[in-house]
Amino acid sequence: MNILKRTSLVMRILIGLLLGIAVGALLNIYPEYRAWMIGNILQPAGDIFIKMMKMIVAPLVFACMVGAIAGSADGKAIGRIGVKALFYFFVVTGIAILCGLVIGNISQPGVGANITPEFIE
Repeated sequence: MNILKRTSLVMRILIGLLLGIAVGALLNIYPEYRAWMIGNILQPAGDIFIKMMKMIVAPLVFACMVGAIAGSADGKAIGRIGVKALFYFFVVTGIAILCGLVIGNISQPGVGANITPEFIE
């Protein structure tokens, strides 16, 4: 545990990067072990990491919001910030919807795909 305290964050990131490159190279050299390694080691580790991140994000955001609201004594300022946040949310959501519709209409995804039941089975 003492070695982790002495190792800088940059060094830990570089070690992780090098380990990732090494694992990728090994999986490329030995493709017969690729499915086993991904299914039994990498996939569960990735799932655990994603679930841990999801578990941390919501309480962290909630605590930050509560702290910001509690730290502001002015009720009008909180109301103005809330209105601005809602306005920003709706504008960004509208832009995302518009981009999705435009890209979907231009690229025409699914055109020419044969999805009859006979083809699927």
